[in-house]
Amino acid sequence: GSPQCASPPLRQSCRALASKSSRVMLGICAPSASAGIQTLKAWVTYLGLPRGKLHGLDVDGVEQPPPTGAVFVKYNSDSGDAFLSGYAGEFRGVLFTPELGDGSFRQYGYLPLELPSGGEAA
Repeated sequence: GSPQCASPPLRQSCRALASKSSRVMLGICAPSASAGIQTLKAWVTYLGLPRGKLHGLDVDGVEQPPPTGAVFVKYNSDSGDAFLSGYAGEFRGVLFTPELGDGSFRQYGYLPLELPSGGEAA
């Protein structure tokens, strides 16, 4: 199917799972720090998750430039915090891990970076 056909059900499924979850973890593999941060903001906003601090852009409180090239952003809804680091892998997209409290492990990915805005391109 076309991206326009596949995107709404996939977006709705992610939102439904997040709303039923006790915790949501996201692993974002993005081509750059700016794309990773933009993706984090879009997903957290779309899924209605808490926002916390973004770690990884300072050393002992001294601001550092973001990594060049691809990044990995790890997010946990328990704190709302996220951690940004350089990433040497080839994958691009989002690992979506909702915890529903039934003891089953569920992880979906790699989902499109632009999924919350309706895009399917990764």
